[in-house]
Amino acid sequence: MAETFYALRIRSDGSFYYAETDVEYNRVYFTMPSWRRNGEAANITAQVVTAATNATQVWYESNPRASEYAVSDKWIQFMKAGMLARGGQFSKVAPFPMSNAGRYQTTLLTTGNCD
Repeated sequence: MAETFYALRIRSDGSFYYAETDVEYNRVYFTMPSWRRNGEAANITAQVVTAATNATQVWYESNPRASEYAVSDKWIQFMKAGMLARGGQFSKVAPFPMSNAGRYQTTLLTTGNCD
């Protein structure tokens, strides 16, 4: 999974400052309680991913000199908080043995960069 975050600022002298940070996430795992249906869990996870990405974008606009690591860490913090608030979990470590973890689909035409 990969995201690009952007920031555009106007300096005190009137010139523009543009920043762009690409952040790649290795395999991550989303889990929800077993009483949630698959479609419901997928929809909740998609909502949390969108909210975390949007919150990270807002944060990055206020912190345009943040390192790729800092941006990635902020996204992970938002993901963990979002999943916890919805009764699920987010982890970079498989919660149980998986033989074929699915790719996270980001559009109908293609998938994200998840492995």
